[in-house]
Amino acid sequence: MDITAHFAREAKLTAAKVAAVGNGSADPAFDAAEADALRIAEGMSATPAHIDEGAFARLRTAYGDPAMVELAAAVAAENFSARFNHAFDIPPAGFAEGAACALPPRKNP
Repeated sequence: MDITAHFAREAKLTAAKVAAVGNGSADPAFDAAEADALRIAEGMSATPAHIDEGAFARLRTAYGDPAMVELAAAVAAENFSARFNHAFDIPPAGFAEGAACALPPRKNP
């Protein structure tokens, strides 16, 4: 989320909207399409993964197959990066200066 929050700011997203990502798809800061995209991301990031079929269908109808592939690829890449960094205890690089989603504490068995 660190570098992604940085890019979000460069794309002129408000700090409030970037921070709202941490609240998930139910946050009122998001319009219907944004909330559906977040539902897809939340489902893909869960273990086991679960896709909200309604959200998927609405986005697919509105944006088409290429956009759905791009969304799924972006979520998968972010998920890979986050899990990799978490496994090796790699801290954020400071791009977001703590202005985005906080990382959960690392659980050691």
